[in-house]
Amino acid sequence: VKKSIAPKVTFLKMTTSHPTAYRSFGEQTTEYTNRSNDTVSKQSVNSPVAWYETDLAAKTNTWRYALSAEEVEEIRRAVSSITTSGIALTDVSRDNFVLPALSNKVQSWRDELMSGIGVKYVTGLTVDSFTRTETEIAFWGIGHHMGIPGAENPDRELLGHGKGYG
Repeated sequence: VKKSIAPKVTFLKMTTSHPTAYRSFGEQTTEYTNRSNDTVSKQSVNSPVAWYETDLAAKTNTWRYALSAEEVEEIRRAVSSITTSGIALTDVSRDNFVLPALSNKVQSWRDELMSGIGVKYVTGLTVDSFTRTETEIAFWGIGHHMGIPGAENPDRELLGHGKGYG
C-alpha cells in the first residue's frame, strides 16, 4: 500500500457576509473570469513570470524572505490586539490588524507577486508558537495587507489548513 504524502486540508467556514472584509466566492470567481482571455498567445512570454526552476534556484534572495524577530513580534502584537478586543476572524481587516513597520513590506510582496516572478516564500512565523485561532488571525490579517482575500469555494470557506504527512 502506497502512503500518500498529500497534505490534509481543513477549512474555516464563514457564516456571515462581510462584503468589505473579503470577497465572496462568487466575487472571487467574477474577479478571475473577467480577465481578458479571449485568445491563446503563440508568442513566447518575455516577462519575469516566465522562469525555470534553475533561474529561481540561482536567485533565492529575490523570492525568499525571512521575517526578523521584530517583524514576528509585530505580528504577535497585532494578533494579541485582535484577540484582546474580541474581534471575530471575519471582522479582521487591514485597519484593525495593525502592522506599522511591516505593512509596506507586505504590500511590496503583493507587488512582487503581481508584477514580478509571481512567487514569494516567507519564513519565520512559527505556527507552533500560536494557538490555532491565533494562527488563523495572523495569516488572515497579513492577507488583508496584501489585498482583499476571498472565500475559497462555494461553501464560503475562508482559510485552508494544510498539513503534510510523510
